[in-house]
Amino acid sequence: MTSQENRTLEKVCKALNIPLVGVRFGTVVEFTSKILSVLALHHSHPQIMRYAMTRLLSDPGSNAQAVIVPPRRATCLHIICTVPMDSVRLSADLGQRDRIHWCIVRVVVCGLWRSKLASSDASSTLGHINTLTFVFDDGVVLRLSEGEFVSKLASQHQAAPSEHQILSALRELLDAQGPPTDGWSNKALSNKVVEQTNHSSSLPATLTISLSPGTSDSLSSNFYSGKGSADGIMHDAVIAILDIQKTNLDTLEGRRKNRKIHTSILRASEKLNIPTFAASPVLNAGDYEAASITCLQHFLYQNRLLVKNASATSGTKRKQGD
Repeated sequence: MTSQENRTLEKVCKALNIPLVGVRFGTVVEFTSKILSVLALHHSHPQIMRYAMTRLLSDPGSNAQAVIVPPRRATCLHIICTVPMDSVRLSADLGQRDRIHWCIVRVVVCGLWRSKLASSDASSTLGHINTLTFVFDDGVVLRLSEGEFVSKLASQHQAAPSEHQILSALRELLDAQGPPTDGWSNKALSNKVVEQTNHSSSLPATLTISLSPGTSDSLSSNFYSGKGSADGIMHDAVIAILDIQKTNLDTLEGRRKNRKIHTSILRASEKLNIPTFAASPVLNAGDYEAASITCLQHFLYQNRLLVKNASATSGTKRKQGD
């Protein structure tokens, strides 16, 4: 918002007797949709939001007080996204799009576009790195790095691309890879994906998170508690495995279990002795996939991704669906 817009907002709120306070979610300037995802995360913990708002309203000047921020630690988030369709079905054609296409675009935006952070400190030793890998049902793997993909679209005057432009760019990359190969297996593919993902950064992964609707929300609880190491081990480099849902999680039929490829990737992580942990940092929602990624980024930005009792088998003990 511009200074004039802020002054107008203050004037309107004062005229309507509506309290107005300033809040700060972190050090990273983000797109509005990602900020709203973080706001939804905070709002889902009403006791925290209520306390913060009560404190700000009782002491209007408190939001201007200096906040001591601990030194940043380098962090990395590897996103492995399993897609419930063959790669040949990916299309920019409006008539061919469904929820899967919409989720792919949202995951790309939340995973690779990080506004000013990418240009400010991503090149330093204390920056944050995101990588994104799509695994399609026909065994095709598409790996994206934020620098290459974002820069490519920006060079084509698409710094803030539309859904059509993102899907067109992904379709072009898939076509360049050639047709799917025959004779692949979930196990071999998963082992290769996890190994290459873990070696794509100078920070080796210390945790693999299975983002599964309806599982533990302890990541959020640990983030808020303020007990530090008492809440668990802090992880700086994380692999997040996400299975795109065909239908909205708001509907009963949309809440299906993770598929075999998801479980296979978890087992590949365990094979590399990376502890696994099932978690759901956000409530079941229409934008569950992208919102989950945004929340994990937020935890890492704050150096507060804390996990207790992650184990080499926690991700595969539960029976998974087909």
